[in-house]
Amino acid sequence: MGWLWERKSRFRDSRLSREAIDAVVWKGKLFMVNVRGGAAKEGAMYDVEKDAWEEMPECMLAGWRGPVATMDEDVMYALDEVKSALRKYDAKRDSWEEIMESERLRGAQQMTAGLDSVQSVRVRSV
Repeated sequence: MGWLWERKSRFRDSRLSREAIDAVVWKGKLFMVNVRGGAAKEGAMYDVEKDAWEEMPECMLAGWRGPVATMDEDVMYALDEVKSALRKYDAKRDSWEEIMESERLRGAQQMTAGLDSVQSVRVRSV
């Protein structure tokens, strides 16, 4: 047994912690958002190294409009459900760069990134 559970700092906002969330790890931090699409949303960022909760960058939060994935924790991608577009986050400018727009992305529920490619998955109700 090489590991043990550790108590970490309390989450700052209990409202967000009671809702379904999307989360992704990027550059050693955990990012969480409670709503997809263009609706008003809340987000949080947990810095593992500092054991501290922080505010998400404003444009990162606003542009989180669908499934999000990271490639090797270096690049963050998001699908914009409203525009059916794939975007890449630019941390230096706190902005999302549109990579492509395609109807094939509409309705995607999940996304993965790795080996220099991004894959989206539609989940259909039976």
